[in-house]
Amino acid sequence: MAGQEITRELQDTAKRARELVELLGGEIEGRAIYTVSLKEALDPLRDLTLRTICGQCGKQVAWYALDATEAFVVAFQHRCRPNERRGGIWDCRGTNPWPAEGRRFWPWMDEAQPGKTSVTMEDIHTPGYPLRLKLTCPKCGAQYVTKSTTRLTLFLDAVAHREGKLTLK
Repeated sequence: MAGQEITRELQDTAKRARELVELLGGEIEGRAIYTVSLKEALDPLRDLTLRTICGQCGKQVAWYALDATEAFVVAFQHRCRPNERRGGIWDCRGTNPWPAEGRRFWPWMDEAQPGKTSVTMEDIHTPGYPLRLKLTCPKCGAQYVTKSTTRLTLFLDAVAHREGKLTLK
């Protein structure tokens, strides 16, 4: 894990956010990622970066972090150098996560689009945030197609259990 240590306070925050996901119907897809109450509940967790592990062979596949502002978990294979890491989405390799600096997309999207890393976009023609990402284990080749809700609940469950990693299913 990079960024913050998972404290009891963050653990409790994750549990409350997980309960809110269930109150919202258990599906955080499409426009639901913009739900103000959920976005605010996730704010204290935005500096966390969690390692994702293959459920078949135990090899690291990628990193998960919350989007900078929405109720959406991004995935990326490459992190920036240790001295440049700030935690969360800002750990993704790239100079700045904001497109305003001449980028068309955020670094994690730039990395996932060509299909040359363990994380690829499954919905490349969906406007806005891609809802499904495919994670491929670099060791055994196991593939995990994940939607927004799956990534968010795995992330929240890992933090709620004070784990710095999560296992893909």
